[in-house]
Amino acid sequence: MLAEELLYSPLFLIAVNAALAAGIVLAVRRLRSAANQQVEQVRDPHERLRSAIRAEVRDPSEYVIGVGRALMGELLEIRELGLSRSSTFREALDALASHLGQLDGLDEFAMTFERVRYGGEVPSGEELERYRATALAILEALDRRAPMRPSRAR
Repeated sequence: MLAEELLYSPLFLIAVNAALAAGIVLAVRRLRSAANQQVEQVRDPHERLRSAIRAEVRDPSEYVIGVGRALMGELLEIRELGLSRSSTFREALDALASHLGQLDGLDEFAMTFERVRYGGEVPSGEELERYRATALAILEALDRRAPMRPSRAR
């Protein structure tokens, strides 16, 4: 008799419906999250760096600094390089060279960045062209090697 009263109780029916609705909402969220993760995996892993390199050069100094910062951000995400937030630009390039093999022009690339970033110099047109060419070579090397990135927290 008590079981029949419970089954036909409006409060019990509301509780059952609420539990079912919550289950449906959770299932939909998980499906959407899985779909978003799949889309994220398809994206270009070096999109920030690629867009910084391809950006229009309005101010040569800002361009050099922007590409350098984008590259540093990319390198910090590659766990095999063993870099930390306190790593310098030159340390990051040295770690990249030891991981990917020697790349031509890295010393000049680092010197240009350091002179512009810390010395306030404005790079010449030739320096800017060599800087961009080296940045593209680094990007190509990263694309070929594709080191593992840490998994993002969910």
